[in-house]
Amino acid sequence: MSKRTMCAALLLLAVPGIGAAQQPRGWVVSGSAGQAWFSEAATGEATDFRPSPGLTVSLGVTRRFAKWEVSLMADTRPSVLRASDSVSVIQLSSLSFGRTGLTLTLGRTLARTGSASVVAGAGMRLDGWTLPEDGHRWRAGAEAHGAVRLGLGAVTVENRLTLGLSGSPFDAADLPDGYERRVLRWMEVDIGLRVGL
Repeated sequence: MSKRTMCAALLLLAVPGIGAAQQPRGWVVSGSAGQAWFSEAATGEATDFRPSPGLTVSLGVTRRFAKWEVSLMADTRPSVLRASDSVSVIQLSSLSFGRTGLTLTLGRTLARTGSASVVAGAGMRLDGWTLPEDGHRWRAGAEAHGAVRLGLGAVTVENRLTLGLSGSPFDAADLPDGYERRVLRWMEVDIGLRVGL
């Protein structure tokens, strides 16, 4: 066997071991804060209604299995109702329109180099919307995310982009004649910290 062939064989044997060692396992707790933007939740001839953009705060726990991970996240976002037409936007500060959610996602590490990694995932969520003079209205939804993580010793910094959709938080009886509910879509940008246990 030539030296070149021997070196190639040793390299092929070594690479899987190195890759496996770099993949984290175990439990992680995380916290993040970010900004969310929403599409219209109801629309009519002249006016659209939607939740106003707002700060989202979340806490979660993740179980890692090499390249795969399962996460359970809880988040809350106080907000108000926003009405808009072709020329103006009005935020109705007296009308609470907050969201509290629980998300279960499956994620996978797509790339890793040194202490940085790229992760993508998707999952289901359940939202409780708080509307004026009403309890929580529950809506099921789905979301997908992509994240860039940078390890800094025992702490990992995560920058995440999330896209999602769910049923409108409005009931049909909430809306005047001529208005209809729309599927709610949202985009959220977060920065957070992750700590392994």
